[in-house]
Amino acid sequence: MVPGPWRAWPWRAWPASAPPGGARALPCGLTRPAFGTTTCTGDPDATALAIQGHNAGSGAGSSGLAQGWLVNQQRPDGGFASPGATEPNAVTTGRVSHTLVTVGAGAFYRAVKWLEPRQLRCAAPPEQRGAVPYDSTGFERSTAVRATVQATLAFFPSLKGFARLSAAGAKPDSPVLSC
Repeated sequence: MVPGPWRAWPWRAWPASAPPGGARALPCGLTRPAFGTTTCTGDPDATALAIQGHNAGSGAGSSGLAQGWLVNQQRPDGGFASPGATEPNAVTTGRVSHTLVTVGAGAFYRAVKWLEPRQLRCAAPPEQRGAVPYDSTGFERSTAVRATVQATLAFFPSLKGFARLSAAGAKPDSPVLSC
């Protein structure tokens, strides 16, 4: 369990004494995934997680600047790309879309519309059905597992955010495509 907001991050732990928006935020309001960054290049994944962390800890809503920047990173086709990438991917789009639904941003629907046709259906080999490939290169098991998990957050969003996800009411069986 995370002892408080902003104290844990997938890449490393933040200092417990760092105030929200302090040691991690850049002057332009974006969030960086590592210490030492001083430019405002931003990272959609890190910003999405920071917004959710802030909302979980403060309940006061996230930075409008960070939300606005995140929505402005959405590509015309509805997807989101990692920094430096030339095309959107399912991991970033799934993660960001989950944050967008928790803050009530309509851009969430465009992200889901980007993800839905990428999910492999009945035409795929049986062991790949239901998976979501990472990007347009197609199914690769090494990346599809993570991409499918992140896309699932968009397909079945929790309006309460990551901090309040629960297995309450979940069923032990997996859905099966009727092909």
